[in-house]
Amino acid sequence: MKTISAGKAVLVGILAVHVPIWALLAIPPIIAYLRSDSGCAIVALPAGFAAAWLWWSLSVPRWRLWAYRRVSSVGALKRAAFEARLTWPDGSFFEKTEIKSKRHALREKQLAREHP
Repeated sequence: MKTISAGKAVLVGILAVHVPIWALLAIPPIIAYLRSDSGCAIVALPAGFAAAWLWWSLSVPRWRLWAYRRVSSVGALKRAAFEARLTWPDGSFFEKTEIKSKRHALREKQLAREHP
């Protein structure tokens, strides 16, 4: 498999993770505004936030595994992803909200050891 730079992997992550998040955050309030319904707005904001967080929790681990397989330095990738606000530091509360299987987590650790 061809190696890519950490910056290119982060760009893919931004497109795959952040762009849908912004859509999930923006669409419910826009719908509420167009409907001119304050009751809808009260539900739309938390629903959009919950949907965006759920998307982040599911998509970041999948992106990370994809990126770990393709970069030469996982450390450089982690720094670049954190600087781009794509991920959180290892062990943070928010990192613990990621949704992934044990097998997935083990594969991430294995790849991080192989490409430090």
